[in-house]
Amino acid sequence: MSDFNVNHSSDSDLIAFVGCAGCAAQGSRTTEYTSCADAVAHGFRRDECKNGCVGIGSCIKSCPKGALKLENNRIVVDRNICDGCGECAKSTVCPQHLIRMIPRNATNFIPCSSTEEDEETVRNTCGYGCIACGECERACPVGAVTIQNHHAVIDYSKCVGCSACALKCKKKIIVDTLHNISELKDKVAFVKCSGGKKPKKYINL
Repeated sequence: MSDFNVNHSSDSDLIAFVGCAGCAAQGSRTTEYTSCADAVAHGFRRDECKNGCVGIGSCIKSCPKGALKLENNRIVVDRNICDGCGECAKSTVCPQHLIRMIPRNATNFIPCSSTEEDEETVRNTCGYGCIACGECERACPVGAVTIQNHHAVIDYSKCVGCSACALKCKKKIIVDTLHNISELKDKVAFVKCSGGKKPKKYINL
């Protein structure tokens, strides 16, 4: 059985994706620890995301191709170098389980893995944090987006890259590399019935 996280898809050409876009929680203390596991074991400050990247770089050391690097306290994957081997996504490498293997041709991404329930706490902790409002889940016409453990997750075996989730995201954290969201916003409408009872009377406007 494979030891790395795979967001299942029929596409066998995979690439590493880091499910965290915030600055490394312990970026200012990276010299104190020898591994990400060590940093997590020492705990977090009150203003830090408990589920975010700690930025020590265990994944960087694990990559045989040198496809990962730390830029501005964020782990960045060079898609031109990554061959999808999955070494960085192993649970023994990333204790936060942030790195997942996704289809290389994916165009929509949700870079947050927070399990925090309180919306205000998420907003105060990270500008890239998902608040689990569910707008993206309701907007997706194919049911590819769901809220799992208080954050949105894309099922790439269903995703068609339509940009509905990115358009509806209240915090605008969903990345769409295929469309220009600012241009689409006023031109495209996605309608998905949410059910509910039929009103007894209609109001004339």
